[in-house]
Amino acid sequence: NLDGNVYIINAASGSLIVAREAGAAVASSPVISDNLVIIVNREGGIYTITTQDNGIRNLANIDTTVNGGLLAHEGIIYIQSDSGQILRIDAETGSILQPLVVTS
Repeated sequence: NLDGNVYIINAASGSLIVAREAGAAVASSPVISDNLVIIVNREGGIYTITTQDNGIRNLANIDTTVNGGLLAHEGIIYIQSDSGQILRIDAETGSILQPLVVTS
């Protein structure tokens, strides 16, 4: 959310389960990978929320503004950066991997 929180809602009733602080405005829609919900805020903070207990942790911080989308595949998080790169982060360890450069 733009207020810097992530709201966990009961899908059946629509009631609020819990709100978790995400450090800054959330830049994109969440992505689900295994038992994690992954979000990134506009300041480059990457957070994971476990589906078992709704616990949140700061997985990594990337040194760029994020206004684009993200996705996760086979344990890697991909984030479109404002610099024209696709950043890659290990979803388990938070290690920042070699980025992919997008050219036209």
